[in-house]
Amino acid sequence: VIDGSDTLLDQAVQLFAAGRERAAQAESIQASQTNVAYGYLAVLLGNVCQNDRVRKLVEDKLPSGRLDPLIEAVEEFIRFNQKVDKEAFDGDEGNEVFVQFTDRLKAVVERLKQSS
Repeated sequence: VIDGSDTLLDQAVQLFAAGRERAAQAESIQASQTNVAYGYLAVLLGNVCQNDRVRKLVEDKLPSGRLDPLIEAVEEFIRFNQKVDKEAFDGDEGNEVFVQFTDRLKAVVERLKQSS
């Protein structure tokens, strides 16, 4: 992406925008299962947006021209993970890896917020 070919980035942002729309309209459990893939795509885009040049490319490709929808999607993914972690590992010392993963995502969101 940084070296000039942003075809994959274009596709990822288009899928994200379409997934955001579908996620908002999901009315069944089966339809909402696509939200998982959408969430992981949001996390991927959030991570690649840690690079200033890529972040600008993504902003320009989002319908709003801002990172807000991406930030909201990653925050939603974090909330979902926290809920699952609490239900699956409540009081279990083995959840340290999951807590660290969630904390790392929180740091990604904070950097995105600071840059937008």
